[in-house]
Amino acid sequence: MTNPPARITRGRLLSVVGAHAVRLLPARPRRQLLGRAPCHFAAKLSFGDLHRFLETGGPAVSYVLDTSDPVGVLRTYPELADVTVQEVRLGPGRPPARLYTGPDTSPRSALVWTHGGAFVSGTLDANESHWVALSLAARGHPVLAVDYRKALHGVRHPLPGDDMAAGWSWAAGRAADIFGLPPHRLHLGGASAGANLAACVVRRLLDDGSPLPASLLLAYPILHSSLFPWNPADLAVVRRAAGNLYFSPDVIADACLNYAGADFLTDHRAFPGEAPVDEKHPPTLVLTCEHDSLRTSGELYVEELRAVGVTTVHHRIPGARHGCLARPATPQARQAADQLVAWLNQM
Repeated sequence: MTNPPARITRGRLLSVVGAHAVRLLPARPRRQLLGRAPCHFAAKLSFGDLHRFLETGGPAVSYVLDTSDPVGVLRTYPELADVTVQEVRLGPGRPPARLYTGPDTSPRSALVWTHGGAFVSGTLDANESHWVALSLAARGHPVLAVDYRKALHGVRHPLPGDDMAAGWSWAAGRAADIFGLPPHRLHLGGASAGANLAACVVRRLLDDGSPLPASLLLAYPILHSSLFPWNPADLAVVRRAAGNLYFSPDVIADACLNYAGADFLTDHRAFPGEAPVDEKHPPTLVLTCEHDSLRTSGELYVEELRAVGVTTVHHRIPGARHGCLARPATPQARQAADQLVAWLNQM
């Protein structure tokens, strides 16, 4: 007996129709409608609603949630036009990647980087990927920006992490050719869910005894499968300040369950903070946002790293909400990018 077709409710149908309609808008009104980051739109839905919306709408919804504006970025940051962007294939079945190289022909270091998106959204065009990579490459640090399969249509851990690991292996094996650098000058990082995937690659490398990145860069990471208890009064302050970018404990728990499944919620290869940290862990930069309910995950990881003697720097960005790197025109985004560059300059 075959399963009956999924029931498309009126609300879900209207969501898909709306996705196709909104994607036809020019970039500026589309950003005004949806906000300047994918999570602005997502935060108005339960995670279950968002997941169904993404699965039902397909490419149209992915386009809608991607509020990037490459033309606007270059208008705001004309110096980024000097960066060369090259499409890269990491192997059969792998999502695409992009190589960003700036005018500096003798870089000190390079970075493998990936975006966030609650494990279900985000593309290489997203500001959290494209603008960050442009910004770092223009300032002397070439970047391989990696995409990954999203936790939709049955995709779950470890597949997104496998894609990130493939990007790291590809770059590490070709560091001299593509960056003009030895492998030990290659760093690894990501934002939000992408920071989770980057940290998971480090955990895999530690478990396997493989060479490690020069350092790990984590921007507002989710490293645990649930939010740690907040003082209710403090969380209320964050909720008011975060507005549409507030993520409740229930939303985070649902996103993590969708990504990893019940069997892997306490597995450190899915959530690196769920097991003790190895003292061989590479030096780590952690950026958190003041008005972000997820910041406790990054801050706890900082404590765990420091407790075993790992060189760790933590910056909490004042006034920032989750996903600040997705909003390049804001001072919080510029501060976060400056911190990434400063870290790479000194490593």
